Amino acid sequence: PRMIHLPAGLLVLLFSSTLADVYSPGSPGAPWSSATQKAVKAKLYRIFSPHQSLALYKDLHPEAEEITDTTITIDGVLQKWESMPNSAKALRLGFHGCFPKLDSAGNIEAACNGCLNTKGMYIRFDPHNKDKAGKCGYDTSPVAHHNGLGPTLEILEKIYKDPSFPPSTPELDISLFNQGISRADLWAFATIAAIEYGIDMNNIMCDDPDHLSALDVDNYNYDSGTSSSHYHYNIHFGEDECKISKQTFKFTTGRSDCIPPQDSGLPAYHTDSKEIAPDAQGNGAATVQYFKDNFGLNGQETVALMGSHTLGMFNYPHTVMHYTWTSRGIELFNNDYYKILSTNAGYIYNAYPKKDGVTIKPVGDAYGNPAETRWRARVRKDNSKCGPAFWRHDYLTCQDCHVPDGVKPHLQKSADRSCCDDAPMLGNGTQAYCKPSSMRGNCEAFRFSKDPEVGINAEVGLVLDFQVDDDGYPKGCEGFETFNYAGLLEDMKKNDHAVPNCPPQMLAEPSTAKAVSEYVQDYADDRTLWFTDYAAVLNIMLSNGYEEGSLKENPEVSLTCETPKVLPIFPKGELQALDQRCPQWSCSEIGEEKAAVNEDFFQLSPWKPGTVLAIGLEGTPQLESVNSVCTSSQQWTMRGDQIVNAKTGQPLLAHGISAWEMVPHAKKENTFYIKMAGTKSNKHYLRVGKGQKLDVKKKYEWVLTMI
Repeated sequence: PRMIHLPAGLLVLLFSSTLADVYSPGSPGAPWSSATQKAVKAKLYRIFSPHQSLALYKDLHPEAEEITDTTITIDGVLQKWESMPNSAKALRLGFHGCFPKLDSAGNIEAACNGCLNTKGMYIRFDPHNKDKAGKCGYDTSPVAHHNGLGPTLEILEKIYKDPSFPPSTPELDISLFNQGISRADLWAFATIAAIEYGIDMNNIMCDDPDHLSALDVDNYNYDSGTSSSHYHYNIHFGEDECKISKQTFKFTTGRSDCIPPQDSGLPAYHTDSKEIAPDAQGNGAATVQYFKDNFGLNGQETVALMGSHTLGMFNYPHTVMHYTWTSRGIELFNNDYYKILSTNAGYIYNAYPKKDGVTIKPVGDAYGNPAETRWRARVRKDNSKCGPAFWRHDYLTCQDCHVPDGVKPHLQKSADRSCCDDAPMLGNGTQAYCKPSSMRGNCEAFRFSKDPEVGINAEVGLVLDFQVDDDGYPKGCEGFETFNYAGLLEDMKKNDHAVPNCPPQMLAEPSTAKAVSEYVQDYADDRTLWFTDYAAVLNIMLSNGYEEGSLKENPEVSLTCETPKVLPIFPKGELQALDQRCPQWSCSEIGEEKAAVNEDFFQLSPWKPGTVLAIGLEGTPQLESVNSVCTSSQQWTMRGDQIVNAKTGQPLLAHGISAWEMVPHAKKENTFYIKMAGTKSNKHYLRVGKGQKLDVKKKYEWVLTMI
């Protein structure tokens, strides 16, 4: 049987100094072996998978003031799902970690050096208490550019220092830190892994559109304050070219970490250096100038890099901004972002609660064609200037006529179906989808999707030419006359939106190149072109601050990673299947046999379904719901006559008994009696007593499920 290692890889760490060189801040990071890449990518894929990171973050903070099913409160800061690591946050960190950093004289001293200023990263805004914030909303001035990245940094640091973290993934022989690998190289590797995970999700959901259903609002209480429509779906499901071919992203090593701060209260990845960050409220010209000045990018490369927004969404607690970039596809990496940004004609794909029995279907104009789209400037009065301003993507489309009778379509005041039922017959004998705009009834109208698709000034400015005032409101186009802070104070409802008539953005960098708006359209039309250009500019971004040739290209390792389907943790009326609730994550090279992970661990659950045996925060055994993330505290293995917990490395202790015998049931498969070892008494069996407390009395059946 496999030996149970101490949770923090303590045995390895005791002797690691004799096996490898510990990383020294300021020096180039060591190369990565193929084994290291395989293990770390699997670790990251678990972090990116549904609900895993919140459970792991809870384990990192047993000192938390409060832990609930969906939250953790540390130092008075409430952390929820939106603050937890995922692929989008890893990609965001890759960019933010490469901001140029200035020395005390104002000169650029470093970039991509495994450090950023961590102050102001744990500020949270409550969407339910906005009225207490002021006339319009919160003062967001104390917020750092990196707000919301704190838990991501903490979990990556745990991966960096602990070879066994996270559980249910391959264990490294030596931690990355003790291999001489730099933190900056780990952040770069995580950036690439995030993109590859997004491509994998895109392809998996070409075959199984329900692969990420654990993230759907039916199965999780998001409490976002702005949306009740978190549903994940690949809108290209069923298309011949849905899947994306395997992409190659260059991974280089040799980045140097900054010198850790002398203040022991700050993390090793903190720096006090001033960082040069982009202005999200700047216009297109400001965006292009920022990337030219700070990353050496031209217009095309800037547009290519902005496609990173394909992953993720806006999170109100961090930015007081709402909604998503790509609605249904926030976990998928493809070029849909450009199709939206360019205002290509398209379809709305609205999702409804499963109880309504509505299938996700494309809805366009009255005749079933892709609908005309536009950008509409909006505010929701969330910051002290009644902003921040953003742009909402609208479709000139019908209501959702495919919803069943009695279900109210999105944005409709009632379930009235006259726009659908009274649609005219067409010449080919079929009925139009709804009454067209040429008929009375306003049945074709500009609508936005559930989770609305939005953009910020910095990216919409790549297709529309406008200026921005000192409060972050776009200006300079017909239609913006009252869309500003003063206009909002005059009439909060009338002036909170604008549909401007802005000219297309014709800025070119260099001046001899095509306009940046044309590159947006190129990438909307040609996915392969964008991936080629994106891979090149990603390498430039991750090399910022280093001389050409100073970073070493790691030997290419073509990996295939397990992407297990994670079960919902709050399914309505259903219990998770024990043999499916504890997936394992691993990666292998092409042609290599899949590696086993934790093959001798098991779950123990009482004969009555619904719970599993675990070790609680106080170190005592307890029963936890099967509808939860399978953590190492719920996993066990046999070591002689002891049932040892995977998280603590300690034996199961009940009523002073720590030695047990597993007695198979004579007739029931995988069912055991757990009896005190060395006794013939029939009253020393582990059982569940009153109040779901463990007791030692008469025989009691336990179900053992291998992981």
